[in-house]
Amino acid sequence: MMVIVPCFILALLSKIQAVTLPVSMLLVDYYFDRKLSLKLIYEKWLYFLLAFITGIAGIYFLKDDGSLGEINNHFSFIERHLPAALAYLTYLVKSVVPYKMLPLYPYPEEISWIFYVSQVTVFFLFGATFYFFRKKKKVLVFGILFFTINIKPLLQVLSAGQAFMADRFTYIPYLGLFLLYAYGVQTILKKYEKSNKFVYVAIFLILGVYGYMNIEQSKIWRNSETLWSHELKYYPDNLSALYNRGEFYLGEERYREALPNFNRYIASHPVDPHAFVHRSITYAHLHMYDNALLDLKNAEKIDPAHSEIYKNRSVIYARLGNYDQSHWELKKYLSFEPDDKEMWSILATLKRLKINNPE
Repeated sequence: MMVIVPCFILALLSKIQAVTLPVSMLLVDYYFDRKLSLKLIYEKWLYFLLAFITGIAGIYFLKDDGSLGEINNHFSFIERHLPAALAYLTYLVKSVVPYKMLPLYPYPEEISWIFYVSQVTVFFLFGATFYFFRKKKKVLVFGILFFTINIKPLLQVLSAGQAFMADRFTYIPYLGLFLLYAYGVQTILKKYEKSNKFVYVAIFLILGVYGYMNIEQSKIWRNSETLWSHELKYYPDNLSALYNRGEFYLGEERYREALPNFNRYIASHPVDPHAFVHRSITYAHLHMYDNALLDLKNAEKIDPAHSEIYKNRSVIYARLGNYDQSHWELKKYLSFEPDDKEMWSILATLKRLKINNPE
């Protein structure tokens, strides 16, 4: 315990998914024929306590950050649980056929028939698991429940964030399924001993295909352009992907490529001051100063306390030779960011320019 508890704390601080460890421990006890009892639970009380505290803290911080309840405003209480069933089944399928692997799976705009079918299918699966439990099929029960328990934090029942799936975090839950698949291969090898060579060849070919798919999938993570372009192939109107790709192009000084991404984002989401500010920077680099100033005006209407508005407007007015207005804008910026030493130096320079270039 002196080693495991500190490691568990570090795991909780790294990823909130670690809260499932105590329940996973009980599953291991079941697998090794330890009878479920209060004593068995009590010996893990510290793990349950740490997991509970972390879970409550996680919910609090997500709520405080505004990330909790992304889907709550669009669907009823019952409908909010339907995407979890579809996600559960999709994770199951992707453990065998890893298709359409994306960095972000946006919530559906409406609940279609497939969500209800998924709910029924999951109930049947849980019924089958109970049947396996009654028949003492420990490997099957352990594998399914280990996957289910550890995938639970990814099912977005509480709706945290913008996505209803995150298959890049399935490495721990999939251990349960991989145990089942290994058990299945072992069973086949025993049953068809004379055909083992064909089984091994099939396994080799399957692993080869998975290896190739893995190499190809890793290429989309080369940079933000490849990542979000891959996302936009499947969800061309994904606002997060458009904004993030625009940010990448802006940082790479590829302004003509950044502009259409910001345009599409703002057309669908005209209440984000950051987007207006960053598009204004793009316009300024393209010498489209009137458009840049208009964007900064719109950003100011949304959030007058956004300091970057005034800094960028100061830069634009300085480029236009209006040092008096540029000086005023920079003073406004420094009223929000008084610790920006570089801007204080530039303010002094603008003051000299204003004196030397009176209107």
